[in-house]
Amino acid sequence: MLKRGRKTKQPVNLKSQKHDYRLQGIILTTHNVSAHGKLLGKPNISQNLGGAEIQGIEKAITRLRQKGVLAPELLAYDLKGRIFLTRIGSKRRALKANSLQAYLERINSFKGKIPGSYMRQLSSLLSSAARTIAVLHTNGIAHGHPHFRNFVVSKSKVGIHDFRLVETTRINWKSAEEAWSRYLADDFNSIEDFGSWRIIERSSGEKRQLLEKLRRKFYEKIVQYYPFPPEEKRKFMRILQRNLFL
Repeated sequence: MLKRGRKTKQPVNLKSQKHDYRLQGIILTTHNVSAHGKLLGKPNISQNLGGAEIQGIEKAITRLRQKGVLAPELLAYDLKGRIFLTRIGSKRRALKANSLQAYLERINSFKGKIPGSYMRQLSSLLSSAARTIAVLHTNGIAHGHPHFRNFVVSKSKVGIHDFRLVETTRINWKSAEEAWSRYLADDFNSIEDFGSWRIIERSSGEKRQLLEKLRRKFYEKIVQYYPFPPEEKRKFMRILQRNLFL
């Protein structure tokens, strides 16, 4: 049972404590933030959300828990109504350095052949990220912007943070076109729009070919977990190829 923030009538100093919660084997790394007693227990999802959106977020988390899945603890707003995410003060740089994006970008720092051990580690982290996205989607929840800077590496897995859960829905898994157009497109486009795979444009030769292969496998892994019928699953991959230029 996850504990909600402790309520108090007195303002408290800003503190941060790291917690790892597992979502069907996926680590969700968050920070427990105390900004003001009256604001504890509010969701740490996005910035400037309205009441209806917050209710939608709470319903989404409730749905996850009803399925026996551990969901992130609801965190605190600051005094200006903006929400503290996991990046706080000087820790922004530390998280950025330890993001999945940073691991991917290091490929271009190798001169010559990339070590096999590094490629195995990176492939494992990308698989973990793909499964995280798929688990959220199959539970009817959109992350909002699941680009690689929002995946923090924790040993052999990745923790996802900075949620923007403004939409939850029942996905029609019988229609690839409907699932894409009505629900899944935003998350996939967010991965690309925020430059998760932009390293490909700065690479050439064998490195470029390797990265293009990793990119395709990453998306294939996500779709692999979706409960589409086989033909609709293949159709969804064709939709991705068309829209993401795979």
